[in-house]
Amino acid sequence: MGDKLDELLRRDNNRALLEGFKDAEHCVDRSRAALTDIERQEAEARLAREEVRRLEKWHNDVCCYPRPL
Repeated sequence: MGDKLDELLRRDNNRALLEGFKDAEHCVDRSRAALTDIERQEAEARLAREEVRRLEKWHNDVCCYPRPL
């Protein structure tokens, strides 16, 4: 924040506003962390789905391939 804004927010009559800004900043930080975690979980789920598809294809290729008698 700018120096003038910092000075205004430090005044006692603006302290509640400053605390509100700090609370909002913490909320945003927690939300960003949660979003990062969700994105990580989605990426892991995508990789797991790809691995399942790969293994299912391998299973079908091995188990369903006609063998000569």
